[in-house]
Amino acid sequence: MAQMTLNIGSKQANDLAIICAHGSARLEAFINKLDSFTHPTIRLTKLRHEANEIFGKDDAGVLFRHIIGLNSPKRQAENSLGEILEAITVSL
Repeated sequence: MAQMTLNIGSKQANDLAIICAHGSARLEAFINKLDSFTHPTIRLTKLRHEANEIFGKDDAGVLFRHIIGLNSPKRQAENSLGEILEAITVSL
């Protein structure tokens, strides 16, 4: 598969800095919360509630914009999460 390239603007970089400022513990807490759900399909409202509890309403909104935005190249080009994260790192 060809190497993925992403162009990240200053607004996106600032948003990613907001998410990273929470530290890995909060991101892991969010992932662990998702893993604890017993149903394979999670309502967006439930997911958003959990993110709000962990990150706060404003920062949860930032997180959701990036989760949704990063899902598109993953689906379209069938890139792995590792490839997407590497492309983000290179772009920053």
